[in-house]
Amino acid sequence: MEIKRIFLYAFLIVVLFNKISESCEEDSEKSVCSATYYTTPNNGACGYQDLFGPTVALSTKYFNGASSCGVCFNVYQNNSDPITVIVTDECPAQYNQEHCAGPNAHFDLSVDAFQELAELKIGVLGNLQYEMVPCDSQGTIKVKTKDGSNDNWAGFMFFNHRVGIQSMAIQTDINQPYQEIPRTDYNYFIVSQNLAGSYSLKIKSIFNEEIIVKMNGVQANSITDSGLQFTSFDGCDIPPIASSAFTIASPVLLILIVTVFLSIFI
Repeated sequence: MEIKRIFLYAFLIVVLFNKISESCEEDSEKSVCSATYYTTPNNGACGYQDLFGPTVALSTKYFNGASSCGVCFNVYQNNSDPITVIVTDECPAQYNQEHCAGPNAHFDLSVDAFQELAELKIGVLGNLQYEMVPCDSQGTIKVKTKDGSNDNWAGFMFFNHRVGIQSMAIQTDINQPYQEIPRTDYNYFIVSQNLAGSYSLKIKSIFNEEIIVKMNGVQANSITDSGLQFTSFDGCDIPPIASSAFTIASPVLLILIVTVFLSIFI
C-alpha cells in the first residue's frame, strides 16, 4: 500500500506541474500589430549574419536600439495557430515611414513568415495579435567576439538565448565589482580596457536572470560557448528543449508506470 501511495503522489505532482506550465503560457498578454514583408533579412541590425527560418524586423520604437534582438514572438491572425518569429533586424524607417516609424507595433516579416499568414500579394496585414514567448533555441548561449577585437578593445554579441538580453557587465579583477557596458544600436557591447588575461561577462535577461561567462583573452571573430542558458521566462520555468517531449508525455507515462506497479503489488 505504501508503494501505491508513493506512485499516486508522484503522478499528481507531475500532472499539477504540467497544469501550472500550461496556465503560465495561457496568462501571457497579447497585443495588436500590423505586418508587411521584406526579402533581404540576412545581415540585419542585430548582427546575426546568415539567417534561416521565420524572422522579423521590428518598427523603430519596439526595436529600441537593439534591445529586442534575439527576442521571439508568436504572431496570430484571427484564431489561427501562431507563427513564431525571432527579432533580427530593425524595420527600415527611412524607406517606410508609415509603418516603421510610427508609435504602433509593426512586424516587417521575412517572406516565409509572412506566407504563413497570408499570400504575398496582400502586402500589408492589420489587426494581428502578438505575444512574447521563449525562443526554441537548441543548446546554450553563444558569445561572438567582433572582428577587429584585440586585448585593448573588443566587442561582444550574444546569440542563441531563449530570453531577451537586458544588459551586460564585465569584471576584469575578481576584487572589483562588475562594470556595466552600454549596448550599441548594432547589438554589440564594446569594451575599451585591457582584456589580456581572464575576465567574466555577466549577462542579465529581461526577466533579471543572470548568467556569468568566463573568458580568457580576446580572439577576434570567434565564438565562445557559455555552456549555460536562461531558464526563466516571466516567472515561469522554461523546460529544456530536449526534454519537452517527455514533459508533455509524462502524465501518460506515469499512468502506465502506476498501472504496472499496482498490478504487481496489489
